[in-house]
Amino acid sequence: MDVVGAVPRATIIAVPRAAAVAPLVSTSVIAREALVVAILVAGLTAFAAPRDLGAGIAPHPGWAAVILLSARYGSRGFGFALVALCGTLALTAIVTGLALGPLLAVAGKSLPDLTALAVSVLVAWISSAHERRIADLSARAAALAQKSAGDDIIVAALGDAAMALRARGDRLDHSLRARPPDLLLDRTIKAAFESAASVRAIDLPDVAGVAEAGRDQSDVAAPITDEAGDVLGVLALRGVPADSLCHALVHDISLIARWCAKTNGSRDLAIDQTTPATGEPDRRPAPPRAEGSPPSGSQRFN
Repeated sequence: MDVVGAVPRATIIAVPRAAAVAPLVSTSVIAREALVVAILVAGLTAFAAPRDLGAGIAPHPGWAAVILLSARYGSRGFGFALVALCGTLALTAIVTGLALGPLLAVAGKSLPDLTALAVSVLVAWISSAHERRIADLSARAAALAQKSAGDDIIVAALGDAAMALRARGDRLDHSLRARPPDLLLDRTIKAAFESAASVRAIDLPDVAGVAEAGRDQSDVAAPITDEAGDVLGVLALRGVPADSLCHALVHDISLIARWCAKTNGSRDLAIDQTTPATGEPDRRPAPPRAEGSPPSGSQRFN
């Protein structure tokens, strides 16, 4: 026997590395949104306050857009919104013919505008912290998913190896067993013989004693009965996995036992057709029968 071949060869499983977690929103999307918002703010201020483009309002209405984008996209939203807003307002002032110096002087000396700038920076910092935390959690989730996929592959490979070793172990156990099992100590066979019904070892009252007996106990046994209900023998299985001891298996064993009983009945019928002295078939001429009656062989099998 090839005992060495029973051990499955080691399988090298290559698990792909987890891809780097991309930012939640791309920079190009943030830049486009900041530009659109800045154009809208510049247009509204040019329409509502054409003389100073809203510089006389404290704080400037454009800070609302900066704070909104800072809260939405963090430091990237703050930077793009501030640059886009200043650029569109300056371009609007040049187009409308307004001087940039007075506007900048008014905005630089306004305490509400400086407060709005500080609030924008604070909101951007908090939003960026949340964004970094989300990215970190996403990276951990991707790493755990990769590890779980690798574990599933390894568990499946180990299951196949365990099944192969279990099959080879069963073959070795049946081939190298030094002595036959002692049926007198088998409580499962005894219970099936006495009750004339299929019995599982786990259903016996003394389950602890059966577990201690180990190899001397059958896992399931089914009686082989004749037409009168007398027990002719017992069909028993040993070494059945615990998860396979279901009622479907008991039904299959009982069905095989009934087939064995029918086979034994056919054998008895064949023995009856031989002479007891020589064991040869009875070749004497058949007795005369009435006209129209069926042959004796047909009567016997009916």
